[in-house]
Amino acid sequence: MAKFTFVAFVVFLASVAWLIISWRAGNKTKSWDATTAEVLKNDAQTTRHGRQPRGWLTTISYSVDGTEYVAKVDEYLLGKSVTVYVNPHNPSEVVGKAGARIQDMFMPIIATAGSGLFLVVLGLMIFSPKDD
Repeated sequence: MAKFTFVAFVVFLASVAWLIISWRAGNKTKSWDATTAEVLKNDAQTTRHGRQPRGWLTTISYSVDGTEYVAKVDEYLLGKSVTVYVNPHNPSEVVGKAGARIQDMFMPIIATAGSGLFLVVLGLMIFSPKDD
């Protein structure tokens, strides 16, 4: 049982690390430069089998230091002209919204909550009084 508890604890720590890494990666875009982009097209993304829509893919056009870029962002951007955030070190990298997004944080949150709950239940089983 001790080996199983150790493995559960390691899984929990790994999921917490994944959550922190995802959060920091998403928040790095908060320091990116804001620029104006033109929305060219919004397309619904579908599953591999072409059924239900699972999100949006927006094609945008923007300019940085006189160079024109066309990019796709996995967000629905409404309007003819929108504000996007461009990586100052790599202007071809762009996002529609700065900061960590729930789409990127969903799986780490589920993994952390699930493994944490499992660890609590396991702890209750180990430390609960035993009837002989």
